This record gives sequence, C-alpha cells and structure tokens, in this order.
Amino acid sequence: MKQKKLDTLLIIRGLLAVSVVVWHLTSTGQNIPAVFNIPGRTAVWFFFGISGYVIAYGFLTKRYHLNGVDIKAFYINRFLRIYPLFLLLSLLVIVTEHMLNHRWMIGFQEIPSQLFMLQFNHEYVLSGVFWTLGIEVQFYLIAPLLVALLLQGWRNIYSLSILLYFLMVAWVPFSFYFLNGSFDGRNLVSNLSHFFIGMIGCKLVINNKGIKINKYLLVATLLSIIFFTNYLYGYSIKFYWTLGTILIDVAIFLSILLHAELKEGTTGKRNLTINFFSFLGIISYGIYAWHPFLIKYIPFLEYNILYAIAATVFVAFLCYKLIEQPILRFKKQHIKPLRK
Repeated sequence: MKQKKLDTLLIIRGLLAVSVVVWHLTSTGQNIPAVFNIPGRTAVWFFFGISGYVIAYGFLTKRYHLNGVDIKAFYINRFLRIYPLFLLLSLLVIVTEHMLNHRWMIGFQEIPSQLFMLQFNHEYVLSGVFWTLGIEVQFYLIAPLLVALLLQGWRNIYSLSILLYFLMVAWVPFSFYFLNGSFDGRNLVSNLSHFFIGMIGCKLVINNKGIKINKYLLVATLLSIIFFTNYLYGYSIKFYWTLGTILIDVAIFLSILLHAELKEGTTGKRNLTINFFSFLGIISYGIYAWHPFLIKYIPFLEYNILYAIAATVFVAFLCYKLIEQPILRFKKQHIKPLRK
C-alpha cells in the first residue's frame, strides 16, 4: 500500500476553511455555542501563520535561495497560487451582478485597488473575504527580507526574532491609541505578527529536529486555546482583540510543533478520514474563496449548513481539478528556482 506523509498543517487548514463557511452562516440564525464556533478571524490568523511557515520552509530548506533567479521564481509561483482564482471570482461576481441587478460593482477608477490589491487597509466590494488575499500577496513581497533575518547564524537570533514579533504585536494597540487605527486591522502591518510566528516556528523545528514533545499535551493545549479564544470572541470581545491575538499565535506555534512531531507518521489509502481531511486542506483556498459567492447567489444555502458545506466543497474540488491543478503542473514544469 502506498504511504503518504501525515501533514497536520494541511488538515488544520482544511478544517479551518470549513469553519469559515460555518462562521459566515451563523449570522443567518444558525446558532452554534460560542465556545465551539471558531471566529473567522481566528481561522484567518491561522492561515497567515501557516503561510509564514510554508514560505519560510521553502527558503530554510534551500528550495529557494536569496538570489535574483530564485526570488523571481518565488514571486511568480506565489502569484500563480493566488491570482487566477481571485481574478476568476472577481470577474464572475462582476458579470453575475450585472446580469441579475443591472449594475457594475466597480468602475474603472477602482480597478487598481480592487483587482490589483493596491490598498493599505483592504476592503473588496466583490467579495468580503478577499481582504485576506490582499494582505497575503503584500506579505509575499516582504517575505524574503524576513527570511534573510532568519537565515542569519547569530547566536541570539531567536531572541531578536521574539523581540521583533512583540514589536509587531505592539503595533495594533499603538495604532489604535495614537493613530486612530483599529484593533480589527485589515492591513499587512497589523497582521504581520501572525505570519512571523509561523516563520519563527519553522526556523525552530528545522534547526532542532531532535526535540520531542508529548503530542497529546500539544493537542490538549491547542484545543484549550481555541475553545478559550472562541469564548472570548463571544463574551469578551475586547480581550479577544488583545489577549486573544497572542494566544492564537501561541496556538499557531503549537500547531507547527505538532506538525513536526507527527510528520514522520504515514497514512495509507484506506485511511479515508485522514485522506479526506487532508484533501480539504488541498482545496482549502477554493473553499474559502468560493463560499461567499455560493451563499450569496444560491439563497437556500444560507439556511442549511450541511448543504452549504457540501456545495462549497464540491465546487472547490471542481475548481482544483480544472484550474488549480493544471496551474500547479505548469509551475512544476516551467517555474523552477536555480539549483545550487
């Protein structure tokens, strides 16, 4: 039987993508106890942390080097990962709105900000969830600079990284109290700490492969943080935006440790549950991107969580097969970093 490596972060990403669908449906009266209902922002912060880990992993394991050829390949690969589906859905919304409601949702003057992500505080009228993609793409632009720091062999690199992380965290309250900002910051600066904690976690597990941590303790602590921050969002929102944001970064870090602890494990074809959840992770971008469109233009999905999840997973699966997978093959064949 063919064995595949167990990818815990992939499974977490898939489950969180589905949780975003559920979260957006709870506003239609489908109540779920707050402690079990993962806020969309929690899922997004996890997505950012996992993205930071994946990007750092590519550089720290020498898939990419900090040279012109490799950085160009990195940017092209990242562009092809995000933009095709983003542009497809953006154009689909524009056409659908014009056909159904006889209106153009954006004008020519809005094309740079709405289609090329040229915003500081991200807001997308074509799909509300796209604000995270704008931040993601802008993070890609500066990611090599952060990687360059982590590649240094300084003895105090972890101390400097943690200091930089807390400076990133401090930006949010600083901007709120002194710059008329918001704790709900939808810009790269306000979310950079989540990416960076993923990068720090990647650096730690690569450089300390012999670390052994009790996986059951990791899972219990991780779930406790998730349940507690869910509770904070439901009953003490101020603490969610302050204490909660740091606790979720701790959960991201613990998820990376759990991934490192379990990645030597394997799963076979017959382990349908793990394979299904892993595939949810593979199509998670499609689940996240498609669900607002489907819920908006197929109204009955708003009132049935199971139908909404099933429809979104099915469309994301088709999108993966017809669009994302061919692009992945193209990237593998034609967009290659310089090998040293």
